[in-house]
Amino acid sequence: MLTVKFGKLSSDGSFVGEVIEGEKKGKKVFTRFVAPGETVLIEPVQEKDKFILGIARDIVSEPSKERATPKCKHFGVCGGCDLQFISISEQRRAKLEMVRNLFSTKLKIAKPDQIQMYGGDLPEYHYRNRVRLQVSRDGKVGFFEAGSHEVVEIKECPIVEEKLAEVLRWCSTETVYCEQIELSLRQDGEVNLVPIKGRFKPDSKPPSGVNILSYKKTPSYDLFSQVNKKANQALVNFVVKNIQGESITEFYAGSGNFSFPLFQVGKKVIAVESSRELVERATGKGVKFICSQAEKYSRQNTIEGSVLLDPPRGGAKECVEAFGSKVDEIVYVSCNPATLGRDIEILQKKGLTLELVTLFDMFPQTAHIEAVAVLRR
Repeated sequence: MLTVKFGKLSSDGSFVGEVIEGEKKGKKVFTRFVAPGETVLIEPVQEKDKFILGIARDIVSEPSKERATPKCKHFGVCGGCDLQFISISEQRRAKLEMVRNLFSTKLKIAKPDQIQMYGGDLPEYHYRNRVRLQVSRDGKVGFFEAGSHEVVEIKECPIVEEKLAEVLRWCSTETVYCEQIELSLRQDGEVNLVPIKGRFKPDSKPPSGVNILSYKKTPSYDLFSQVNKKANQALVNFVVKNIQGESITEFYAGSGNFSFPLFQVGKKVIAVESSRELVERATGKGVKFICSQAEKYSRQNTIEGSVLLDPPRGGAKECVEAFGSKVDEIVYVSCNPATLGRDIEILQKKGLTLELVTLFDMFPQTAHIEAVAVLRR
């Protein structure tokens, strides 16, 4: 056993500590379900040159005052949430510290006070309006166990919206012949249920307002949406407020989550999106949509003025490398602080200055965070 004092949150949902005694004193340890400030006995399960992965066995200090009782009875087994055992205020403080440490200490691209957290009025539970359920070979419906592809049977999930929770409970009682089930709550309050790689023919009548659709016939925009409605609205409002330019080139535009709100306040938007289906759906509504890979478009065209980026987790490295001196403002929305930081470094070398980073707690009870960076020349 190792005696470890824990501190900062890691992006994988574990916490980072240091061994405080013995021959391994000073070595880093990563462990789940421990709180900042606690000293814990750790059983090592894997040791690398620079760190140890371990399992918490006993708290030898006073337990953190920020510990909370998880609302989910599957917590600790299901891999969906990592942080239900600490208060929402501590979760947000730890996420803010994590990003500040990355940007100011490791990357040296920002000052800590440039990075702030938005989240005080956002819900901590019942926020997800879309969820993908896994189905085991013997028909169990649920989510993957942490660190594996074993399905944990789930009948209750406190992070999904109430209507989805009702449908999830019903799905768990049915015989299912598919690999996954996509549930999404529509704006009209009804639920789309889409079986993936298989079929779903229920034995009993579904709850009212449930539409069982075919995956092959379901539009891609019904299979992708922001999962937290209230947090997304706050995010959109922030982006609209902070783009100063009147003409905007938007990359990774999707179905227009930012494009149309910007158009509605009088901005001229060119929205670049690679999905032809999304472009066809959005065309004719005031925003000029262009069907192209973002990387290709940024290389083949001179980009000027203001740019909005909302890339997937891999970031927008090829795009930002292609930008020239005529880009004078960038608002960058990111679900991965590591690739955001990498791309900010590139932009700073091109003469753009980081003005602020605001974090949005889009995924409470998990270590994931949404960030928006504003850079100007």
